[in-house]
Amino acid sequence: MIDEQLERLVQKTIEAFGKIDIVVNNAGGSGPNRIAKTSRKRFLESFDFNVVSAFSLTRICLPHLQKSNGCVINISSAVGRLVQRNFSVYGTVKAALSYMTRMMAADLSPEVRVNAVAPGTIMTEALQGFLDKDSLNKVCDLTPMKRIGTPEDIAFAALYLASPASAWVTGKIIEVDGGTETTSMPV
Repeated sequence: MIDEQLERLVQKTIEAFGKIDIVVNNAGGSGPNRIAKTSRKRFLESFDFNVVSAFSLTRICLPHLQKSNGCVINISSAVGRLVQRNFSVYGTVKAALSYMTRMMAADLSPEVRVNAVAPGTIMTEALQGFLDKDSLNKVCDLTPMKRIGTPEDIAFAALYLASPASAWVTGKIIEVDGGTETTSMPV
């Protein structure tokens, strides 16, 4: 069912724009989890939503991307490389997405470039509902740049990866995380 929806989306995009030269796989997410209370079903749903959907959309768009020498930009997460308590599912699926980015880059080059952006803590509505003001201040204190990232910070990285400025970049994960090397989430 989901692949059929993606195929319709691709067809409508071709009808509207005549080509596809950039794919940004930005669907994703998964809340915190406790291992003892996380079902196999929930883990698999998160994997499907974060990894398989990106693979499927890329596969469906591939003939168009090859024709245009296009690019794929996956939105991963810093949690895919940092250890953060209670995020074993999200961290694992984002690590898988980052690794899949590297593998796809090897498979699809030189016709199609594949890269990812790995955001750190970004001020979104979801984050605002998850952390109180004191916790948000702690996140800022634990981040070397002393602020929480913005959606624009991620958009600028994606813009770079979509532009001719990155014509010789493939298989890379661009970390946009304010310099974070350990979790910035308060325990």
